[in-house]
Amino acid sequence: MCRNVFVPKTNPKPGCQPKPLWLTFDCLSNIKRKQKAWSRYLATRRAVDFDFYKVARNRANENVRKAKKEYEKLVASKAKTEPKHFWTYVKSKVKSKSAVSNLMKPNGNLTTSDKEKATVLNDFFYQYQYTFLRLYVALVRPHVEYGNTIWYPHLKKDINAVEKVQMRATKLIPDIRHLSYEERLKVLKLPSLTHRRRRGDMIQAFKILKGIEDISYERFFTVISTNTRGHNWKLAKPRCNTSFRLRHFSQRIINDWNNLPVEVISSKTVEAFKISIDRHWNQSCIS
Repeated sequence: MCRNVFVPKTNPKPGCQPKPLWLTFDCLSNIKRKQKAWSRYLATRRAVDFDFYKVARNRANENVRKAKKEYEKLVASKAKTEPKHFWTYVKSKVKSKSAVSNLMKPNGNLTTSDKEKATVLNDFFYQYQYTFLRLYVALVRPHVEYGNTIWYPHLKKDINAVEKVQMRATKLIPDIRHLSYEERLKVLKLPSLTHRRRRGDMIQAFKILKGIEDISYERFFTVISTNTRGHNWKLAKPRCNTSFRLRHFSQRIINDWNNLPVEVISSKTVEAFKISIDRHWNQSCIS
């Protein structure tokens, strides 16, 4: 081939590593001065040479720190317009490199090349396209929902930003990607993340009020006794002067909690409560 004839080849030295992305000409010059100063001190063992080395060392270290900081600021400022530089820098910081291990083919033998690995993975996900959905439910969604009781998005832009994670996940399934998001949720029998946050609030309130959590419910709620229709665990809703207070866990759950029927509130276990509230809300949606 022409490449083998006309393109010169080089053999890198053993242990030769590529230069860091942040390394500038000034940094390299200062590092070389430091190394020369150290070599001179090792040869003479004079105090004056050691003092000269310390000055060169401090100057080199300061130059390196400054170069790293400026490069990271540059990468961060261009992360949206030039993401390639961002991921290149991230990759350079990862010390361990992992590859896809050998996979078992349908005939029971292991793959021997990257092409065979790609074929096995492609066949697997094509035949079991809903496997990705199960992975999303098991691995991704818990991270999206982590800490919802504390951080509960109420601004529309934040709600949409979180919901887009599940929108994207459901659209990766080829058979239903042409449907709307609501239709995809119905086909997959998935609730929206907004609904799951609301449901999670009810479950946490149930745990606190029924003593399942080792927390005194008086710290969050005031239970009121009433002769009106409903259950005996209705909560008082104090006046809120700020929207921040209104969105707090102890405030935002009160309306939903007070509207639950007796058969849901009287559940004996958390699992029974989950089943009862799902049945109640599903019937409410149908009616």
